[in-house]
Amino acid sequence: MTDGSETNTANYVQSYASGVIYQWLETTGYSKQQVSLIDPQLRIWYNEKLDSHYFILPGSLAVTLSLVGILLTALVVAREWERGTMEALLSTRLSRLHFVAGKYFSYYILGICSLLFNVFLCIAVFDLPFRGSYIILFLVGSLFLLTCMGIGLLVSTIFKNQFLACQISLVMGFLPALLLSGLMFPISSMPAFFRYLTAVLPQRYFVSFIESEFLAGTISDIVLINTVYLSCLCLVLLFLVYKNTLVRLEK
Repeated sequence: MTDGSETNTANYVQSYASGVIYQWLETTGYSKQQVSLIDPQLRIWYNEKLDSHYFILPGSLAVTLSLVGILLTALVVAREWERGTMEALLSTRLSRLHFVAGKYFSYYILGICSLLFNVFLCIAVFDLPFRGSYIILFLVGSLFLLTCMGIGLLVSTIFKNQFLACQISLVMGFLPALLLSGLMFPISSMPAFFRYLTAVLPQRYFVSFIESEFLAGTISDIVLINTVYLSCLCLVLLFLVYKNTLVRLEK
C-alpha cells in the first residue's frame, strides 16, 4: 500500500516494487503478459471527487489570515511614529502592556471576522465539506492569527517606516504562506534548507491543521502538534513585541 497524498514517493515505491517483481519473473521464465500481478482497487479518501478546490480553498485561509494579521499590523506602530502621534501617546500614563494589548485586540477582532467570513464562503458558496469541529477551528485559528499579528507588530516596532514595514511584511507573510506552507508544493519535496526554514513559519502548521480539519475531521495528533508549535511561536513573538515596544523616545 502506498500513500497517495505523497504522489512522487508513492510512484517511486510502486515502480521500484514492480521492477523487482518483474525481474524475478524474468528469472523464472514468465512474462508480464502471462501473470497478472496487480489488480488495483482504487479508493480515494477524503477528497473523493478529486476536486482541487477541496485542497486549495482551506489552505488559502492561511494566506488570507497572514495578510490580515501581518500586513495590517505591520503598519500600525510605524504609522504612529510617522504621524507623530506616538509622542502624544508616550506623554500619557499609558503603559507598555496597555499599548500592546490595544493593538492586538482591535486587529484580532478584524481577523476573526475575516476567518468566519471565509469559512462561511468555503462551506456555503463553494460547497466544501467540513468534517471537523467549529470550536477547535476557532481556537486554533485564533492562535494562528495572534502569531501572525505578533510578526506584524514586531516588524512595525523595529522599522518605524510604513513603506519599509509593508515590504518586509509581504516577504515574511504572503510569500511564505503561498510557497513554503505546503499549500502549493509538498514540504517533503523541498530542498533541505527550505524544509528547515518552514519549521519557524506558522503558516506551515495552520495549513496542515486546516486541510485535515475540513477534509478528514478533527485528528487529535495533528491538532496537538500544530497547536503546540503555534503556541510556542505566539509566546515568543508576544515577548519580543513587548520588549521592543518603546515607552520613551530614547532607548
